[in-house]
Amino acid sequence: MNASFGLILPRDFVFANFTVAAQEIRHWGDEVIEAGEPRLVCASLEGAFFQAFPVTGFVRQHLANKFLSGNPLYLSINGDIVDAYVQWLADGDMRASDTHVLEVWLLDLMAGAGSGAILFAPEGDRLGTFFDANGAEIVASLRLNVKDSWDSPGFLARFG
Repeated sequence: MNASFGLILPRDFVFANFTVAAQEIRHWGDEVIEAGEPRLVCASLEGAFFQAFPVTGFVRQHLANKFLSGNPLYLSINGDIVDAYVQWLADGDMRASDTHVLEVWLLDLMAGAGSGAILFAPEGDRLGTFFDANGAEIVASLRLNVKDSWDSPGFLARFG
């Protein structure tokens, strides 16, 4: 999937629920070097890693002031779990009652965070739809947009 997909969460919530993963260690002669950017992991979701970024001004203007006071972070989601989710949607053999482990984790995370946003911006960083929703509505929107990402306008869904 060639898209930006992630969460916007209060900084304190991120620090309480995500940990810094050990960086890859490389040896160059006698030197030991940590390679790559620091990544975060969440113990309740295997196969995912997250990179934290400041929330851009464009996105901040679409978030509530009370939420912004929590100095939120944008966490991009990457890893095997995202690839498996895209494949699960592409296979198309799920029933409406079926859920993927990523969706279950997102629902639990949204409930725990209380407020935040889910961002999905397809290739070219398109972000054309902004809305407030509950967890089930966000999962339904995510399914639709990830499955048909070429035609997706992208979205920022606020919760809480």
